[in-house]
Amino acid sequence: MPLPILNASDAEAGPSLPAGNHVARLVAAVGLGLHKSTFEDSDGAEPRVNQRLLLAWEVPAEGAIIGHVYTLSLHRRSALRPVVEALLGRPLADKESLDLGTLLGLPCLVDVKRVISATGREFPKLAAVTSLPKGMTAPPATRALLNWFPGDRLEDLEAASWLPRAFGQAAVEMVKASLDYDKVYPRAASSPTDLATGEAY
Repeated sequence: MPLPILNASDAEAGPSLPAGNHVARLVAAVGLGLHKSTFEDSDGAEPRVNQRLLLAWEVPAEGAIIGHVYTLSLHRRSALRPVVEALLGRPLADKESLDLGTLLGLPCLVDVKRVISATGREFPKLAAVTSLPKGMTAPPATRALLNWFPGDRLEDLEAASWLPRAFGQAAVEMVKASLDYDKVYPRAASSPTDLATGEAY
């Protein structure tokens, strides 16, 4: 069986979302860097390494943020492609290039399910993203739109404390754990640290 190209984890911030469809706006697109796949191939091949992307939506009516982590790919079989097409309200053309930043602020419907984790905790799961029906309006987002990718200032990502956690980590922690972090931020990775204060100098 081929190794799935999707690496996803649901996360939310703020009030917990109830199950159902919610009017939302995409408020953040955050590149998380290179990570190994968490899936194992049945033929024993090495886990794939791919770029991950955190997308976060605000549901203004609930004052909540929900996010999902995707493999950064617009392949026809990718999990990200239908999300992008739902936001655009049209199919992507063959070999069409796209600046993800142009999707920020666009409205849609997010379908939320309530599921139970292995530890017994109930949490919302993003089941689907669909286009906003004609005639339906979306409230404006209250969060500043965030378009951040590795190479941008880490301080800007650290300041976005409202972003949902994914895989139990803050977005900036996932970036620092990425396989290409040392290459993208060589000075930050090599800065000596004062063990007494935990601060780099």
